[in-house]
Amino acid sequence: MRFCSSSIVLVVVLLLAGCRGEATNVLDSVRDTEVPKELVKKYVDDNTYIDIDVDVLLRSVVNQNGKSSVNEEDMAKMKAAVYRFYRHVSVKDGYYVCGIKKGSEINVSQSVFRTLLENLNEINRMIKGAKDRGEAIDVQIPDEEYLNSFLR
Repeated sequence: MRFCSSSIVLVVVLLLAGCRGEATNVLDSVRDTEVPKELVKKYVDDNTYIDIDVDVLLRSVVNQNGKSSVNEEDMAKMKAAVYRFYRHVSVKDGYYVCGIKKGSEINVSQSVFRTLLENLNEINRMIKGAKDRGEAIDVQIPDEEYLNSFLR
């Protein structure tokens, strides 16, 4: 098993959606959900406060039937929130560590922050489980290329 930086958002989205059985569809839907890159960049550059209902957003991604029902603005905010959050994530002893303690540090609601942090913890549980099974794990630090992928 390999946990690389490009996989992080996919795992995050999968875990946020809580739809393990629909992993491929969820991941493909989120990856293919297009939003104007200028909008995401604006939310990042302006440090716009972000408070969205992540569960509702991801349910709309999961429930799309080829036609976009996702609120473009909310998806752009979600991408900006993930960008901000992962700027503060590092790797220590083979696990992801978040260097901030509350949402206000990255100008997102505590609810959005808590959801991202819970999912980071779930990723770490998955890494631990794989390590416990003796699987090789390659945990990579979220780098600039990964972070900038949210701005494209």
